[in-house]
Amino acid sequence: MSHPLSSLGVVIETRRSSNRRAEARSGGARAEVGASVAGEVRGGYDPGEDMPTVRDVGEALGLITQGLDALAALDLRDEIDRDVADAAVAAQREVNRLQAQQTRLLERVRASGVHRLDGAVSIASWYAAQTGLDGSATTRIARRAHRLDFFPELRDAYQAGDISSEHVDPVVRATTARRLRALQAAEPALATLARHGSPTDVRRAVKLIRDHTDPDGTDAETLGPGLDERRELTVHPSIDGLGDLRGTLVPDVHELLAQLLETLATPDGNDVPKEQRRTAAQIRHDAFAEMLKRAAAATSETKNGARPHVNLMIDLWTLLGKDAAATFESRLRRTGTIDDDTARNLLTRWGLHEDGFLTNVILTAGPYRPVAFGRSLRTLPDWLRPLLEHLHHRCRYPYCDRPVAWTEADHVIPWADNGDTEWDSTLPACKGDDSHHAMHTTGGWSAAYDPHTGIATLTSPTGHQIRTHPPPRRC
Repeated sequence: MSHPLSSLGVVIETRRSSNRRAEARSGGARAEVGASVAGEVRGGYDPGEDMPTVRDVGEALGLITQGLDALAALDLRDEIDRDVADAAVAAQREVNRLQAQQTRLLERVRASGVHRLDGAVSIASWYAAQTGLDGSATTRIARRAHRLDFFPELRDAYQAGDISSEHVDPVVRATTARRLRALQAAEPALATLARHGSPTDVRRAVKLIRDHTDPDGTDAETLGPGLDERRELTVHPSIDGLGDLRGTLVPDVHELLAQLLETLATPDGNDVPKEQRRTAAQIRHDAFAEMLKRAAAATSETKNGARPHVNLMIDLWTLLGKDAAATFESRLRRTGTIDDDTARNLLTRWGLHEDGFLTNVILTAGPYRPVAFGRSLRTLPDWLRPLLEHLHHRCRYPYCDRPVAWTEADHVIPWADNGDTEWDSTLPACKGDDSHHAMHTTGGWSAAYDPHTGIATLTSPTGHQIRTHPPPRRC
């Protein structure tokens, strides 16, 4: 296999030749745009002049605001068309520079930890809450800010406006422990390609490097002895409460599953009308469901004292058939919201089994008030966590989108201070050393919870209060 840098060289030279031909056809206009606009736009700043002196970041941003306000005040219909076209191109360079400074600012915020004073443990979630951007967008910005220091030539080109965020992101996104050295070795070629090519060219080049250094995509040094590391099984939620099951099985597991499905599959008899007969795929699904039921009934394994079961949360009014009066949506722990008829049917289909109950039912009367939730314990029992997930969806501390699966049931009044494990005084807080649970336990933060409204009030060590609201409910 040839080294990926040899392929990069071909790509770069191809892009250079293409750009030279394009510039020759346009009279070299692209190369002259920056200087033309910088020197000729009325009221603009000439790079040849001394740089304005600013005292702080606020004043520097103020100059940017003034420039944008001046541009917005122009009636572009009064401008020379070619000047407007050149300015539109030059504006992209300034956008690149501004985004580079944005990542530089955000990296400083991360390093200083000032976001933690607002109760955030993740810089990306803090920035999303502050700016209204999606979490995926702020994750890209935060990743770019943190990893660009590994690539000084790309960073400098980015800050100079020569390349865009779209050129940089494929490199920083591909940066893992195994690929870092290869990407750093290729950085001069990648920087040249970014200056002369498109983000797509950079993505293709990065893919060459990734495929060369990490062909199986595992970021592991070797597959190693034992089971094949490519094995996987995932369950994804789909529409209408359905789920998608996807996986790659090792040979013996594949064989065992195929044998079990064949054994448990029961084709429809001749007495079933043709229009009601199941497809082969539906028969396999029903055989798989029967396999799971038998396994759940037979196992003696438990987690926090509970055997595997279907965990159903249902409003008391729904159980009584008064759906209009219900304020709590019927829900399965992992699947999510289901319609009320399905919830009642589940009680019929799964409720009783020859080996005992397979369904755990949690009754509620209203969105935040469980009717029955078991005896008080120091930690929340595992079978009660589904209700915690449904009530809160995520960590209830500010600027945090970590799911309830990553949290602990945090006592509003600490257990050591005689706090009870009650729904009126329990909030999900993300766990770990760098977490909201740690901030509450040892970091000086305090919490209060109103079970009537679902509003949590968090108070920092300096007395700053932040209120977080529960997810929206059905009226």
